Amino acid sequence: MNIFEWLQKMNEERKLREIDRNSVLNGTAQWDVIPASMYYTHTEEEIRQIKAKAIERVKKVVDELCD
Repeated sequence: MNIFEWLQKMNEERKLREIDRNSVLNGTAQWDVIPASMYYTHTEEEIRQIKAKAIERVKKVVDELCD
């Protein structure tokens, strides 16, 4: 990896962190199960799978608490 590629990668990561930070600051992060930047780095199918797994984990915890 040359210096240009490295700088480009660092800039992209900075932009993704900024997206996440802005979603926290404007209050939208608390209503989603994944960080906002994942919409830029994952496909729709991957996001659906990640959300489904997260929802299943939450349901399992709720079921354990209700028993």
